Amino acid sequence: MNGEEIVSSDNTLATISLIVSIVGTIIIPLIYSLIKLYLLKRELKSFERLVQEDYIKEVDDLIEKYGYDSDPILNDEINSKLLRISFLKNEELIYLNTTNQFKMIRLIELVRSYLKNIKDITEIYFFRQPFPSLDEQEQEAIKYEKSINIKKNALLILKTAFHDNKRDYVLLKKDHLITDTNQFLDEIRNKITNITAD
Repeated sequence: MNGEEIVSSDNTLATISLIVSIVGTIIIPLIYSLIKLYLLKRELKSFERLVQEDYIKEVDDLIEKYGYDSDPILNDEINSKLLRISFLKNEELIYLNTTNQFKMIRLIELVRSYLKNIKDITEIYFFRQPFPSLDEQEQEAIKYEKSINIKKNALLILKTAFHDNKRDYVLLKKDHLITDTNQFLDEIRNKITNITAD
């Protein structure tokens, strides 16, 4: 072995050593970061599924079936869900130590807002006359049916807005379910208040 071969062999080993150290320095943390990102996304998706199944699904089903005498049933379900989701936030989620905790809290707050808005819509009441004549009874029935349809349409709009915006809200891309919820509720109240039998 002459001197040139030894230097060439040393250069090759140094190059290989440099490449291995660069790969080890860049690739291993990159792989670790990708795995951590995947696990965080999976954790958030799992929490979203839990919230969907335990707090939203039954309410959404009741909205789809909304009709005469649905308000008490829907309100009972919402009251139950609001208590449970408040417990989840105040008693369970605070002990979770995860990067996703803020997103989970945002999801819970969005669900609470959604449920309260549904409750506000169901509590809009159509006032009937206490002792209507036969002609007035028919008109009152038509007005009541119209009020039910207005409320159901409002609930469906709210439901669609919730499901369309939920992901963006959790990821801080949006800050409202409906741009102006109070205005939306006022419009529903006005529609129900101004119902005619035409």
